[in-house]
Amino acid sequence: MSSTGRDARRGWLCQAVALLLAAIVPIGPAPAATLTVWDTVTPLPAAPDLANRSQWRAVPTDLLTLEADPPKASSDPGYYGREYEFSADTVVTNDHFAAVLGPKGQAIAIYGGSARRAAIRPRGHDAPIHRIRLIRNSPDAVVVEVVFAPDDPAVSMLLYFDNTPIVGIKPGPKMASLDIEADLAYAVAPDFIADDLVLSPGSYNPGKPVMVPAENVLVGLLHGRDAMLVLTWPATRQQATLHAKAATPNPAFDRIGFDHIGTSLSLAILQSPAIWHQEAFGPGHLEKPVRGDWRRPFGAKWVTQLDEGGVQTRFTFHPSGGTVWRGAFGSYTYPVWFDGDTAVYHMTKKIPPKGESIVYFLEGAAQPSIMSPADVIQCTLGRELADTILDPAGRMLRTHHRRGAAGVRRACTCGGTEAIEAVFKAGQEAERADDVQGIVDDMAFFVTCHLGRIEQYMQMVRDATAYLDGSGADKAFVDELKTILAQIPREQEQRKELVKSLDYMADLVRQTKALTRRKDANNLQSCLRLGEQWRSMGGAQDDLLAQCHRLTRLAFQQAGRSCATRPELLPIAWEIRARCRECLRNPDGYEIWADY
Repeated sequence: MSSTGRDARRGWLCQAVALLLAAIVPIGPAPAATLTVWDTVTPLPAAPDLANRSQWRAVPTDLLTLEADPPKASSDPGYYGREYEFSADTVVTNDHFAAVLGPKGQAIAIYGGSARRAAIRPRGHDAPIHRIRLIRNSPDAVVVEVVFAPDDPAVSMLLYFDNTPIVGIKPGPKMASLDIEADLAYAVAPDFIADDLVLSPGSYNPGKPVMVPAENVLVGLLHGRDAMLVLTWPATRQQATLHAKAATPNPAFDRIGFDHIGTSLSLAILQSPAIWHQEAFGPGHLEKPVRGDWRRPFGAKWVTQLDEGGVQTRFTFHPSGGTVWRGAFGSYTYPVWFDGDTAVYHMTKKIPPKGESIVYFLEGAAQPSIMSPADVIQCTLGRELADTILDPAGRMLRTHHRRGAAGVRRACTCGGTEAIEAVFKAGQEAERADDVQGIVDDMAFFVTCHLGRIEQYMQMVRDATAYLDGSGADKAFVDELKTILAQIPREQEQRKELVKSLDYMADLVRQTKALTRRKDANNLQSCLRLGEQWRSMGGAQDDLLAQCHRLTRLAFQQAGRSCATRPELLPIAWEIRARCRECLRNPDGYEIWADY
């Protein structure tokens, strides 16, 4: 096996996660290893009873035990190389699912309990599976080759199983396209820097493919609210396409297609009652706490998207209620939290109860039997690629504190002037001149960082606009994105007189420090006047930064939505989203709260 093949298999098998799932549950009529390959002996019906395995045969991990004289066979190389011939269907089980493969079927079906969660099939291939070949069978790893064409073994795929909820899929050299069939109520293109893109099948015409600007991972929320599907792939910008089925009482994406597939895929089924939730809003949700009808099934970072300033914004459910302060929006009651395990919503005019709340988790499952989508990403894609997706470094808030490591906080203009004014009110400006001047330097550092961050947004707008102008893309699409981006410098221009400049700040520094050099009866009034100027400048910068962040996220979202039914626009959408995401990395607390 090549080093590439070994690395891929290591990713699929992911021993680190397997160690978390070490609780062994016996399967079938007799004790069996958690990971087991079964020969059903007789063909399974269309709706199989996978819990009844009394007539099945567990395929031994050592096939030489099937010989008439196993010790003799084990000692004689002439017996080596025996392959197992299945009598009927093949089933691979572990504690999480059962994968059904058989010569009568046209797809590989993945069951959770009695529910068929997903199926894997080559596109356009309607003939039954031709051959199942067991490549490896050990307690911690099973590899199965599935051949679909009797006259061409290259129309095939390798399936990798271990003791996790993950199935590794490696298409053969002549399998150009494959489909994952499932019953998705929603599809989520996660983003750990900007906002997730949540797609509803009811928003699209059945039969028309929906392009997903997901580069390496897609999460599906299955009908029934008791399972999530996680798909990952290592190839950058491998296209995933959603297909909505005809309108029904429960609209769904019933197929996820992958074209021109040249690398592996991984599929994971995460199952638990109430693993995701849908909460409809009504007038009764406004300006008061409302207990939802959902209880979290386990500890995790549960998130939802709510409208904030016309932008779908990710909110993490907090452990308890309280207020938050956001630039441009001021103080408001944080809208979602838990009372015990019950979800509570408190919607306001700033965060209005529009539409519905879709609740799900991507990270932080605190229960060993449940992997998170982030775990699947790390397990299947490897540390280097996973880090570019989860981007823990990019999610750190940038510091605007000159002496943050020394414990000096609230160096913003409001906190700094409050501390300085307390010194002047006590008449100690001369005695504590060093303290005052240190706080002034802290505020100057803070404002300098603010202005530098604002310029980052302006440069992103200039670069992205130039890219769009030269892209040759559809004018309506280009104009739509340019209109959103143009609002950022417009916000700056509107606040220009309040945001000020580095020269203006330097003059405030000089004047404020000068007050500490001598006692004067007018010092307090001068200090209060300068404090107003500091706060006016800093507050305008806070609001501008929040708007820059909001509008950049809006451009990120709109680029993803606008290309959904226009495949020719997808490369431009990917590029704009990449530019927006890079600019959104390492925000400060005035743009968005930490790890939102």
